[in-house]
Amino acid sequence: MNALRQYVDHFIVGQVEKGKQLGRTIGFPTANLNIANNVSLENGVY
Repeated sequence: MNALRQYVDHFIVGQVEKGKQLGRTIGFPTANLNIANNVSLENGVY
């Protein structure tokens, strides 16, 4: 087994929403996603 492919790829689909644009002020622009209700994620930066 290829060591780089031993992990499962994940993805999230959602509508991008406008945020406060605070990340870009420190050089890390982000995207705020409105995702489906059946997806459960902890709050944080991914």
